[in-house]
Amino acid sequence: MSHLIRQKIEEASESAPTPSQDPIIQFIRPIFNLQAERSHIPNTREMLIEQFESEDGYHTMFYPFEGKFVHEGLAALIAHRIGEQKPMSFSIATNDYGFELLSNKVIDVHADLVRHWFRVDHLERDLLAGVNGAELAGRQFRDIATIAGLLFKGYPGQPIRDRHLQSSAQLLFRVFQDYDVDNLLIRQAYDELVYRQFDILRMRDALDRILSAEIIITRPDRPTPFAFPILVDRLRERMSSESLKERIAQMTIAWTS
Repeated sequence: MSHLIRQKIEEASESAPTPSQDPIIQFIRPIFNLQAERSHIPNTREMLIEQFESEDGYHTMFYPFEGKFVHEGLAALIAHRIGEQKPMSFSIATNDYGFELLSNKVIDVHADLVRHWFRVDHLERDLLAGVNGAELAGRQFRDIATIAGLLFKGYPGQPIRDRHLQSSAQLLFRVFQDYDVDNLLIRQAYDELVYRQFDILRMRDALDRILSAEIIITRPDRPTPFAFPILVDRLRERMSSESLKERIAQMTIAWTS
């Protein structure tokens, strides 16, 4: 699906040999035209990065077009690697097309640095460091410990409460983590985290593709059509008494005035 999406976007790019006759692309052609005017439409051999500033901070948008699960892992990975070079705070938002790193400081971006961030070596180590892997693996550990017979879920009609099971699982996880680091159940918890939740195999393929791609960096003066849905995704995570529709309308007015 990700490959097909990148192909369809290339059909709408300036480098397309002939104008696409796809009715869907024709329908959203004004959006693609605005994207091309403000920034760039990447083809299948490019990866686009956009940078712009707002009252919220400094936005760096990446568009690998690899799906939300992969982007969640990539965002944590890249944020961790950037943070190793220059201490800063990040807010992360993702969707199926890309991810945003919103920072309190300007991120220096150029092609060589991008390839350094997207390198494949030490992938699992840096990913787990970026997402606080011990905490997330601990959450995975309850089901593993139950299947292994380490947790008793109670008698029929007298189940043990979930919070008690989770507390016991976390205690077992910390004991194994501190005193039996080679425990196979601990290894399974980390494997399920990186292979199921973050789909590390697809992430590795995505990194290989990005490393061989041309890195296109643009600095628009306002959000582009590609960036806007990711900004909206970040709005969903904020507590507010206003509806999402009202907040989107306010954001649209602020960026077009």
